Amino acid sequence: MSGTQPLNRDMPSPIDTSEAHSRTTVFVTHAAPEDNEFALWISSKLATAGYRVWVDQRRLRGGDDFWDEIDRVLRNSAIKQVVAFTHFVAKPGVKKELAIGDAVKRRLNDPKFVIPIRADDIAFDDAPPEFIRTDILNACPNWHDCLKPLFEALEEARIPKEPQPNAEVLRAIIDAREHGRRFVVERPEAILTTGFRSPCPRAFAITNSKVRWTR
Repeated sequence: MSGTQPLNRDMPSPIDTSEAHSRTTVFVTHAAPEDNEFALWISSKLATAGYRVWVDQRRLRGGDDFWDEIDRVLRNSAIKQVVAFTHFVAKPGVKKELAIGDAVKRRLNDPKFVIPIRADDIAFDDAPPEFIRTDILNACPNWHDCLKPLFEALEEARIPKEPQPNAEVLRAIIDAREHGRRFVVERPEAILTTGFRSPCPRAFAITNSKVRWTR
């Protein structure tokens, strides 16, 4: 399946323009470290298109969440919240950001404030309550499938963007990606060797005479 999963296309989007006018940031919510790769990819696409994008670089680098800043940006600066909808959407950090986003959605009177993107093979029916009556964009199995409907949604909502990409933001994303390569992500994958089958994570490193896979 590609494109979107239409849950409600009839609902209008009467944004509170008096407050929305001061908001310019597209906020990216994702589970860390599991969805870091997708978060970096979608953030780079948004930044390249000229949108002002915010993604938690501390989590991308493997650091702790900085909730004061997350709360401030999401409550006071975000005009849209792009959410990586994957099997990790129920992680505590994601649920906190969804709860804040739901409050902002009500405050702005914008039922389309949250833009979920299905980035792995999770069932649409497993969507959290915050995605009810929301179009879920589909990026599985091809991430690029979500770009056209995402940019159309942002254009329809008249989200401001610059004519040129923000070079500083792109540099920060690239830097975060380089730091992110150091993460150890336990994601089993089956491999075949000489006569037996064994689950194994994605990339490997040898530590203490054991093979451990990393990015």
